[in-house]
Amino acid sequence: MPGSKPIRHIALKTVSNLRDLGGYETPYGAGYTQFGRILRSDAPVYLEDEEKYRLKRLGVQTVVDLRTLAESEAEVSSFHDVPGVKIHNLPLDFDAADTGRAMAELGGDFTLGSYYVALLRYGRKAIAGALDLCARAPGLLIVHCAVGKDRTGVIAALALLAAGVSETDVLADYMLSDLYTRALFADGLIETVHTKYRGAHTGYMEQMLDYLRKNGGADAYFEEISGGRSLAEALRGKLTHSM
Repeated sequence: MPGSKPIRHIALKTVSNLRDLGGYETPYGAGYTQFGRILRSDAPVYLEDEEKYRLKRLGVQTVVDLRTLAESEAEVSSFHDVPGVKIHNLPLDFDAADTGRAMAELGGDFTLGSYYVALLRYGRKAIAGALDLCARAPGLLIVHCAVGKDRTGVIAALALLAAGVSETDVLADYMLSDLYTRALFADGLIETVHTKYRGAHTGYMEQMLDYLRKNGGADAYFEEISGGRSLAEALRGKLTHSM
């Protein structure tokens, strides 16, 4: 990439896993995903005033909160009182009609890879809604869950795939969560996540990518959940086109 390269990881005191989806090679646009379009993060619920307004100055206008309503009510977004920033709570979960089937297939001792695949299969309405907002919301957007690894990881991976990013880079982006979430668990900031689900492993995301590959690829999945090509094209435009 010509010129100076922006920093992907945004270091703040109160969040650990805040990262820009820019800088990944793609056949579209300028050849790389654009910085300053979509940030992925753990929950921004303890931001200091200086941090909130630093992010506002970067251009944050929209926050997509993938946590459940119970989670978002228990720990309220720090952006709730920031003028000009709109928060959308879009829980990334199984569609109501398919929850029983999804839980039965997962069983009691599931892996995160199986969970990601179950979300793709049985959480299509929620995924389509979150991706549509990511694609069409104005300005810089933050998408997050609690840790910024699993629910956010699924959405970030799909957005990058829509932009033409390679599976290798999608995996690399996912694995950065293993590095940046260690502090959350080491400091006891996130205690509700079972130990076995705390890490990010390539096998988890590879299982999701393998499911997509065996079912026609990411573009076919986008067409299934949105009824056409508009969602993938909008995501691609958001992440690759100059503004």
